[in-house]
Amino acid sequence: MGRLISIVGRLKDLPSFRFYTGLFLLSSLLVISIACNEEVAEAESFFERTPQTIDERVFHDSLVLVDSTKLEPHGVHDARNVFLHDGLLYVGDTAETRVAVFSPEDLSLVSLIGHGSGEGPGELGGLRDFAVGPGFIALCSEPERKVALYDFDGSHRGDFFLNDAPPHRLAATEDVVVVLSPFSSKEVFSVVSSEGEVRIGWEQRADDTSPLAYSGIVEAADNHVYFAGISESTLRKYSLDGELLFSRATIDDVPPNTNYATFEGPTHTSWRYTDHAVLSSLDMAVLGDYMLVYPLHDTMGDRIRVLDVYDSADGTYQKSFRMQHLARSVTGDATQIFMLEYIEEELYLMAYENPL
Repeated sequence: MGRLISIVGRLKDLPSFRFYTGLFLLSSLLVISIACNEEVAEAESFFERTPQTIDERVFHDSLVLVDSTKLEPHGVHDARNVFLHDGLLYVGDTAETRVAVFSPEDLSLVSLIGHGSGEGPGELGGLRDFAVGPGFIALCSEPERKVALYDFDGSHRGDFFLNDAPPHRLAATEDVVVVLSPFSSKEVFSVVSSEGEVRIGWEQRADDTSPLAYSGIVEAADNHVYFAGISESTLRKYSLDGELLFSRATIDDVPPNTNYATFEGPTHTSWRYTDHAVLSSLDMAVLGDYMLVYPLHDTMGDRIRVLDVYDSADGTYQKSFRMQHLARSVTGDATQIFMLEYIEEELYLMAYENPL
């Protein structure tokens, strides 16, 4: 049975969190028309998940600050995310379409990786996301459907294009890149070799209770793929062959119908985000037995300064830490937690003791 899907315009990245407020007004103008048919109704819903058994957060002491550095003096004027790998911190410099490398010891700038904006080899129209694997760094541009690979010394290894699954978010493990491609009614995951060969792929479909799959965060660790929803309050874990190991609600579990306005037409149903839609996880990192999740909103739709901790084996909630500032990204290891945070609208790289 045929299906008609009008794809939502892809999110544009702005240099501050004002974007997420503006998203609610802009998205009210976007209408998704999805043909109502038996195939979609019978598809497995990505919103089917196990609820948490606790209703309120359990707060522990605040994280202990070790060091911090303002990013602008290092030439980084806007950054999407931070990732710790093999003793170095990698920060996605979206303003310059490159990755800035910092030392976790003193937060000093070590190197810059990437050829910047353009259409040539290694160049991208913009930096949508990046991932660091055991032997390479992958940068992607969603509109061009292009992934550029670099070695750790900054040399360009090669490029490949994903025509069927535009790279929205990346993760890396072993010799593969995990690509998340959200569409209006499904999320597509692709496991791609460093040569651009799609080895395996799977998808999680929406249903008529949660029709918009705008975005999410994906990370690969210990040969597993972890997902935290931005448009839905969901945490998931997959094997590398696509087996769903758990799907669990975050502690701020928002009923899906509160995010959407529904319009019934003679031949199809249409949805849009409400003006007060509540978005969920902003970033996520997997540190051994724990998933660190930075939420964007609480259940009332207010910005929240909290770092939540979940069990990486089954997604159960463990504890929370209060944060002094609004954060944008989190990473870490057994001894330290690193975050990108806004202090008086300036972006900082922060280092904390890891209390876990």
